[in-house]
Amino acid sequence: MKRFFIQLMPWAILLACLVAVEYFWGWTTVLAAWQSLSGQTAVTLLCLMLASYALRAVRLYDFFRQAVTGRYGLCLRLMLYHNILNNLLPFRSGELSFPLLMKRYFGVNYLVSTPGLLLFRLFDLHVILTLGLIAVFTGVMDAGPSLIIGAIAGLIPFAVFSFRQPLNTWVVGQTSEASKFRVVVAALPESGWVFLRCWWWSWANWSVKLYALAWLIGEFAGVSLGAALGGAVMGELSSVLPINAPGNAGTYEAGIAVGLLPHGVSAERVVVAAVNTHLFVLLASAVGALLAWVLPFSKQTTWAEHDNE
Repeated sequence: MKRFFIQLMPWAILLACLVAVEYFWGWTTVLAAWQSLSGQTAVTLLCLMLASYALRAVRLYDFFRQAVTGRYGLCLRLMLYHNILNNLLPFRSGELSFPLLMKRYFGVNYLVSTPGLLLFRLFDLHVILTLGLIAVFTGVMDAGPSLIIGAIAGLIPFAVFSFRQPLNTWVVGQTSEASKFRVVVAALPESGWVFLRCWWWSWANWSVKLYALAWLIGEFAGVSLGAALGGAVMGELSSVLPINAPGNAGTYEAGIAVGLLPHGVSAERVVVAAVNTHLFVLLASAVGALLAWVLPFSKQTTWAEHDNE
């Protein structure tokens, strides 16, 4: 019975969010905000989102290059499918599609693809947090010191990479709880160039995506790009929570609200910006999945094992 309620909870949250928006503001009122956005702006924002997905596929292609060489289109298809499943399924269960699709499309072993996905997620979290720090400190100090703080935070992964061998030695023989850190250490590639390129592509794809989201939030909430970036960052951070409703309903909007409220945005504008931005994210992932379905990518290549450079 307890398991049944746990499975039911995400759908209850989704239904509650839909009802709450209609009861307090009305879906017609919330969606009417799109009329203030020009068609050119909407198309540009959608293209930026799709470009961020393409850059994410480049990261996958570069990191698993030995397995996927000559198959960038298939990498893009995998990433687009993985993206929409991640956005729609509750409890982060969409993440499971990545190793499954890597096995199906390229024959990559789960023990190889899963650490790679973990590294991608660590880089994603690092980039979002770093940009969030820059957004926060820009609001309380000059841009120069804020950028210095951001630069220092941005280089933290290289410090971790430099100490990967001592870290690996340390986790060996530790208690079961401490030894779980070994999974993180094992995700680090042996080659510094592979690590650097993964870091670069992570920054590239998230910079494009968060810029697009901040632009959209700024249009709906009537705030500066810097203030809107805080909302975009908090919204994306909320999506990594272990418990969320289908489509991240509720948590994504709450994250954007947390980022906007300190800037004195009215509750109505916060709701309009949060709900419509979330709908835009879901729409962009759906368009991406449609492209993955209709574009003529080649089927599969055979490859059993892969070790990073």
